[in-house]
Amino acid sequence: MAKAAAHALGLDLAASWVVGDRPEDLGLAAAIGASAVDLGPDEHERPGVWPFPSLAAAASFILERITK
Repeated sequence: MAKAAAHALGLDLAASWVVGDRPEDLGLAAAIGASAVDLGPDEHERPGVWPFPSLAAAASFILERITK
């Protein structure tokens, strides 16, 4: 589904972000080569995944990286 959306909308999946709170969300990010933000109370380290307690807490982090 992400690849179909990328094709239809002209998105660069490698420059995209997946924000979620489930393992499936992180799996999607890995499958499409996107950066990932894991939302929730648990902080576990995974390469290429940044943990935040909420989307509000992650927003400035993401924006700093997409506006460069």
